Formats: sequence, structure tokens, C-alpha cells
Amino acid sequence: MSLSTGALNLLELQQRLSEQPEVDQGRVEAIRQALSQGSYRIDVNRLADSLLTQEVQLLTGVTR
Repeated sequence: MSLSTGALNLLELQQRLSEQPEVDQGRVEAIRQALSQGSYRIDVNRLADSLLTQEVQLLTGVTR
């Protein structure tokens, strides 16, 4: 039996995600505090670029 391209991409993504570090709770808390104080600034252009890059990678299976 062979897997479809989509299934292979999902397996690769699952492996890459399992290699990522655990959540940095200290950083999460620092961001949470900055958000509540109104001092955290989000670069919306950078965020949009990152989301688009990830979407292309998911759809095409191509990574940088």
C-alpha cells in the first residue's frame, strides 16, 4: 500500500512538529503581561508574511 502525497506531507509535518521545543511558559507569560499592559506591538506585515509562507509550505510541501 502507498500513501498519497497529502498523507506523506502530513507525516512529514507531524515529524517536524514533534521536533519543535515545548512551549516556553516564561515567554508566554511575558507576552500576556505586555498585551494586558498595552505595550506589546505586533508587526502585522511580518505576521501576514509568516502565515502566507506557512500556508504555501503546507499546500506545496516545499520548505525553505
